[in-house]
Parts: sequence; C-alpha cells; structure tokens
Amino acid sequence: MNYARRVTEFFLIYMKNLRENRTINSIKTTALWNSNGIAKQVYFDGPWQLEEHEALIIETAIPERCRYWNLQLADPLSCGIDPLNRQTSLNGFQAELDSDGKFRAIIAGSDPGVPNWLDTGNYGYGSMLGRWLDADSSPQPSVRKVALNEVRDYLPKDTPTVSAEERDNRLRARRKAAQLRRRW
Repeated sequence: MNYARRVTEFFLIYMKNLRENRTINSIKTTALWNSNGIAKQVYFDGPWQLEEHEALIIETAIPERCRYWNLQLADPLSCGIDPLNRQTSLNGFQAELDSDGKFRAIIAGSDPGVPNWLDTGNYGYGSMLGRWLDADSSPQPSVRKVALNEVRDYLPKDTPTVSAEERDNRLRARRKAAQLRRRW
C-alpha cells in the first residue's frame, strides 16, 4: 500500500473514531509520546458540529512556560481548512489573550467580530486539534456551545471588536506571511 493511501486511511479512521467514540463539541487531552508522538508535546482534540446560528467557545488557561501552542480546525476528512484565506488556526504568537490571561477562541461559520475567531469554512462538522509543546503544564480546554448572536455575553466585557476591514487586513497579513515561508 502506498504512503498517500495509508495517510488517507489513517485520517478517515481518526475521524470515524472521533465521531463514534467521542462526545460532539468536546475536547480530550492526550500525551502521545509513548506511541511515536513528539516528546514533550501534549495534544487536545475533538469533533465539532455546528449549525449556522451556533458557535463554540473554546476556553483555556495558558501554561506559564510553553515553547509553542496552537489550535486549528479541520474538515470532515481531517484536512486543514483553507489556512491562507480563512483564519482557521491560531498559535501562541497570533492569538490574543483576554485580560484575565485566558485564551478564548470562537469557532463559527460567520465572523462574530472578535479577535480569536476560527472560521469553519462553511463546513458544519469537522475536528479541532491543539497542542502544548514543551510546556510546564497542559491545561484542559473547555468547550461551550452558544447561539452565535450571544457570543459576547460569554466573553469578558473588554474583549475587543474586530471590524470587517480589520479582519480583511489580518487575512491579508496571513496570506503574505504564508507566501514568505520557506519551502525548502
């Protein structure tokens, strides 16, 4: 069996297992270094499913010491959702922490006008995957499903508003950074 087929089957099995064995809109933390994962890396993942008028709020403390962390969305086949033209992932350098020091991401199909929006790319179902690399702790993120028009009711009052123009500028900067990445 060729490599591409094995990888495809792995991700199809992964998504099937998430759908059948995990609670929708939940996150589980797993250390995989005992099964050929990267040493000192802890993953958190889970399936998400949303209607047009719904959003998920992912909330977590951040380790005091952490070399790298991120949260990203994938489609129903576990492929990353258009990372160049949509904000479908954030890492510790891109994310904006709230005044209480916590990271809150909003997963939704429409822009709720907050900094840490993760765009579902018009998919109603997919997976989310995050990781803490070389961290002094591995906080367990929480997940809350809310009505999209009520997102701000669940965020700190001082959460900034991101205008459509500012979102466009952020996406332009994202595309530019991706184009400047070394490919060799």
